[in-house]
Amino acid sequence: MGVIPVHVSTDLPRMRRAAPDAGDISVLLADDHALFAEALQTRLSREPDLRPVRVAYNAEQVRARISRDHPAVLVLDMAFSNDSAVALAGFAREASPTTRVVMLTGVDAPNSVVSALQGAYAPGCPRPSSPSSSSGPSGA
Repeated sequence: MGVIPVHVSTDLPRMRRAAPDAGDISVLLADDHALFAEALQTRLSREPDLRPVRVAYNAEQVRARISRDHPAVLVLDMAFSNDSAVALAGFAREASPTTRVVMLTGVDAPNSVVSALQGAYAPGCPRPSSPSSSSGPSGA
């Protein structure tokens, strides 16, 4: 399997400015699988710079919390419920421009992941290339 390059921001100072408390990064987890979302919430809540870590279980909650809270980071399940994760990422970008979006997936279909990422990327961000055009480690 080839390597899928993804742009990763290390702009923590900017994320901290978007957080309610200057030292903390606010996180919104969006996943319709309660067990996974709550386990991830528990784990992330242990990180000293991540506060508060909230969970949204459906698209309406995601939209409301983004509009109200303007989290620094939205962690979004790529296969979120009946709503399009790409559409929710676009909504986040419009409603809260400082919110960074992280998409999670358990899908082992690189072309699906690349398509979703290409639709969700903000202007100016490097876009991932197709897995067929990416070269992985030798033997991969």
